[in-house]
Amino acid sequence: MPPLTAAQIAAIYTSLHNDIITHSNKWHDSAQIGNGGYGVVAAFVRLDANDNILERVAIKDTVLSPAEFAAEHAWAGHPAPPGGPSLLREVGAMRALEDTDCDNLMKLLGHRVLPGRYLYRLEMEYCPHGDLYHGPFRHYRNAREHLPEPAVWAVLYGLVEACVVLEQGHGDEPVDGWQPIVHRDFKLDNVFLGDFLDPVTDPDVPFPTYPTPKLGDFGFALQLDDADAAIRDPTVSGTDGYASPEQMQGQNRWLLTTKTNVFGIGIIALALMTRNQGDAPMNLATWQKRGVYFPVSTKAYSAELRDIVKRCLFKTASKRPSVLELRTLLEQYCCGPDDKTSGLCHVFPSQRARIQAGELGLRGLPADAYAIGAHFI
Repeated sequence: MPPLTAAQIAAIYTSLHNDIITHSNKWHDSAQIGNGGYGVVAAFVRLDANDNILERVAIKDTVLSPAEFAAEHAWAGHPAPPGGPSLLREVGAMRALEDTDCDNLMKLLGHRVLPGRYLYRLEMEYCPHGDLYHGPFRHYRNAREHLPEPAVWAVLYGLVEACVVLEQGHGDEPVDGWQPIVHRDFKLDNVFLGDFLDPVTDPDVPFPTYPTPKLGDFGFALQLDDADAAIRDPTVSGTDGYASPEQMQGQNRWLLTTKTNVFGIGIIALALMTRNQGDAPMNLATWQKRGVYFPVSTKAYSAELRDIVKRCLFKTASKRPSVLELRTLLEQYCCGPDDKTSGLCHVFPSQRARIQAGELGLRGLPADAYAIGAHFI
């Protein structure tokens, strides 16, 4: 299916808006906040009598061709019973993660499938600070400045927490019967920026000076069967400049495993460190020649950070750390005597505003366009 035209995007948004406003007493108005190759995302708001925002949600409509709609019914594992009807891939993945209570995964609030229109609709939490690409990455790239190192550690930390849940269904203990999830589309646009966590209500929240990174967009996700912890997929998945070698079409050497997620974590960190999205080779032939390129500019960051990112990006997955090993590495450098985060993993509430306003604060965050209490225009 070719990319959507501007007219198609406008038509999908209009249909989404009219459907929700007509059939829901809860949402009063909407605004388009994003679009991709297959659909549109809009913010819907609930208003008081003075048009002040009381509540907001992000709703995404994805429209497929008949063939794609049939092919996307590929989710057969948790939470669907063995032998039960398959689900659309993105719906199944987000349903599986619905009750994991992980701050670093985009939360699904509801979904609807419209087979007659080859469309599915996801109701998700609204992320007030957009995504990594359209915010901080573009700001620092245009300013030709390096992101503060603690901010890179914060993104690493959040994505590792998300991927631990993809691996075992829970942040602490493996869930019985869980089928690990391989995301297959790590990119800056798919890491969304939620609210700042509050160290007043929970002193143990990590990196409260930065918005919470949340992994989203599970349209390429697949599950690994308990009996087969690695698979080969003959189709292309992921995005040029981000995809691992095992995601490349035509290769028969490398298997997809949850270490494909580890590569995704590393490539996001490298993109932030280099202010460049194209450091992963874009085709299999280039991968076979040289692998990932680490430019000199990364030397602005600590040797420990560079070493961890390099380990995530080994061409051969067996050489990469597991996500649990990666979590242990991060714990070593995010606190204690070997801390490389300038002490920002855990911050006293009284220090937060000062740090956010200083040189270690994260720049380029868009204003919350639909803040609670704001007047909806």
